[in-house]
Amino acid sequence: MLDGPQKSFSAGFQAGQYALWLGSGISRDRVVGLDGVLSTLLENLRLRITGGDCEHHRAFDSILSLADLSSAERARADFSQPVGSWPIHDALIDRLWSKYSKVLGTEVQGRPFDYLLWDVLEFAATFAAQKADAEHLAIAMLVLEGVVTDLATANWDGLLEAAMVELGRPNETFRVTVTGADLHGPPGIGTLYKFHGCANRAIASEAEYRPLLVAREAAITHWAQNQRFTQIREQLKALIARSRTLMIGLSGQDTNIQQLFGANGWAWNSVPAPIVFAAQELSDGQKSILEGAYQGEYEANRDQIRTSATLPAFAKPLLLALLLGV
Repeated sequence: MLDGPQKSFSAGFQAGQYALWLGSGISRDRVVGLDGVLSTLLENLRLRITGGDCEHHRAFDSILSLADLSSAERARADFSQPVGSWPIHDALIDRLWSKYSKVLGTEVQGRPFDYLLWDVLEFAATFAAQKADAEHLAIAMLVLEGVVTDLATANWDGLLEAAMVELGRPNETFRVTVTGADLHGPPGIGTLYKFHGCANRAIASEAEYRPLLVAREAAITHWAQNQRFTQIREQLKALIARSRTLMIGLSGQDTNIQQLFGANGWAWNSVPAPIVFAAQELSDGQKSILEGAYQGEYEANRDQIRTSATLPAFAKPLLLALLLGV
């Protein structure tokens, strides 16, 4: 594929023209994925229920309402049994997957807004240091080769940083950036923009970085106006304007990501393609990114734009192939 129909993309990538935008798809085999987050959250919330009208039960009912269950399906939710054993478990997680920010935004009476994320999900234990996978190692190698210098991720985990340590390069790691103040530190071998927050820093410096974990729908919606992210927004907009984009494992469903790419200044028919998604099929969020990026040109050219932007490959083999190419 990279020697044939995607040859121009491959050449552009090897020439360092692409920045990486990374999502949970690259970490699924190491850190609990979004489906696992939802399943763990529901079970931990169930275990905190003390009665039919307690605050945890009401929060659970609110989450079930998000799944649009039928009366028959709702009747199969047995709170006396683990959520994983429910006959509706898989369907429930499937329906909540695209509504994860609404789920994590569910309020529990008398608790902080991030109670579900930090306490119920047991954030510190769930996202503590873990071993890097092939995707993270390949990305770290591409950074060490100088092919990739800028990376943006919605992931909280520290697996890319862990990859550098595993490769024996702990002193040549990323400059991790969550806020503008993080840009004032010493330069790293590559800049890693963690625009939804960083688990390592939230665990190590809870008072400063826990409030910067972006997960709830309200936090995503207001991210574009949150003054603590002003410099990061400007940096990301500049990154989009100066570098082509390769998204791996990132569905683009979050509105703040879609808005960043609006009217980005690239012509849709530039070669190599300005925006490329590693995906078998484009998600609605990815299509929205393309529409915002190319605006007036998008409707008439949508088929060509979508085709040129689709790199039908899974994360692991794609990254290994790109690494072998350089």
